[in-house]
Amino acid sequence: DVMSKGKKRSGARPGRPQPLRGTKGKRKGARLWYVGGQQF
Repeated sequence: DVMSKGKKRSGARPGRPQPLRGTKGKRKGARLWYVGGQQF
Protein backbone atom coordinates (compact mmCIF):
# COMPACT_ATOMS: atom_id res chain seq x y z
CA ASP A 1 0.00 0.00 0.00
CA VAL A 2 2.75 2.44 0.93
CA MET A 3 4.62 1.82 -2.30
CA SER A 4 1.45 2.26 -4.34
CA LYS A 5 0.87 5.62 -2.64
CA GLY A 6 4.42 6.73 -3.40
CA LYS A 7 4.02 5.80 -7.04
CA LYS A 8 0.79 7.75 -7.30
CA ARG A 9 2.44 10.76 -5.65
CA SER A 10 5.24 10.59 -8.22
CA GLY A 11 2.66 10.84 -11.00
CA ALA A 12 1.13 13.94 -9.43
CA ARG A 13 4.57 15.60 -9.25
CA PRO A 14 5.08 15.80 -13.04
CA GLY A 15 1.62 17.38 -13.28
CA ARG A 16 2.91 20.49 -11.49
CA PRO A 17 5.79 21.36 -13.86
CA GLN A 18 3.49 20.81 -16.84
CA PRO A 19 1.60 24.05 -16.14
CA LEU A 20 4.90 25.89 -16.55
CA ARG A 21 4.80 24.93 -20.23
CA GLY A 22 1.71 27.00 -20.99
CA THR A 23 -1.01 29.04 -19.32
CA LYS A 24 -3.76 26.80 -20.61
CA GLY A 25 -1.87 23.77 -19.27
CA LYS A 26 -1.67 25.41 -15.86
CA ARG A 27 -5.44 25.68 -15.54
CA LYS A 28 -6.04 22.15 -16.79
CA GLY A 29 -3.13 20.74 -14.72
CA ALA A 30 -4.33 22.45 -11.54
CA ARG A 31 -7.84 21.09 -12.03
CA LEU A 32 -6.54 17.58 -12.66
CA TRP A 33 -4.25 17.74 -9.65
CA TYR A 34 -7.06 18.99 -7.40
CA VAL A 35 -9.45 16.29 -8.57
CA GLY A 36 -6.78 13.59 -8.24
CA GLY A 37 -5.95 14.74 -4.70
CA GLN A 38 -9.62 14.69 -3.71
CA GLN A 39 -10.22 11.29 -5.28
CA PHE A 40 -7.25 9.64 -3.56
